[in-house]
Amino acid sequence: MPIINAPLRLYYAYNPLRLYEIVPQRLAVSDSVFRTMFPNSGAGDYSYQQALQLYGSSYQLREPGRPSG
Repeated sequence: MPIINAPLRLYYAYNPLRLYEIVPQRLAVSDSVFRTMFPNSGAGDYSYQQALQLYGSSYQLREPGRPSG
């Protein structure tokens, strides 16, 4: 910049290898063995469905596009 007599620098970067992946989560045991860990009554069925949602669902790994803050 001529008035301040200092150079002007612009930095720009783009990461084409940014992480964006959906990872399927698998249970450590087979489905039949996992089902036997819960009772066959109403509360056991509810707990089994909750465990499947928590431990059996896929999750997304995503790196933010720009720094936060």
